[in-house]
Amino acid sequence: SGIVAKRFASTLSSLSIPSQWIHGSEWTHGELGNLLPGDVVVLFSNSGKTPELVNLPNVFRQFDCDVLCLVGNDDSPLYHASDFKIFTPAKDCLFDSVPARSIVAQEAVCNAVAESVVAITGIQRATFKKNHPGGNIGAAAAKTKTSPSNPQLGK
Repeated sequence: SGIVAKRFASTLSSLSIPSQWIHGSEWTHGELGNLLPGDVVVLFSNSGKTPELVNLPNVFRQFDCDVLCLVGNDDSPLYHASDFKIFTPAKDCLFDSVPARSIVAQEAVCNAVAESVVAITGIQRATFKKNHPGGNIGAAAAKTKTSPSNPQLGK
């Protein structure tokens, strides 16, 4: 889940949506200072029972933040404690515990959320091009022309 969360934060940053990845165990060791009222904190957990995450929604509310969880167990403490929930059910096959299918489900949801954010906010292709000039993605974005009739990222 942490790897998916890191990539999701990077995707949002490339769209000029301030975001960062913080490991769940670090929040109560000083990282709460990163929060601003109105922030949305996204928590990722397949089980929804991870000890260092379960109590965080109550902590985040003290900072006037909302909590969205992506969780594979809709009968878990994290699921019930969060303000917004995305249920990502996927039974992992390798020893019934090694993250495999669950991270694929989370990744698919993150991609859908990013696409929805672009559609809802009207983030422009030019923003992405400016924020992601490097690598093959940056080279491909640089070749893509924007125009008043084609300003958005996914078009």
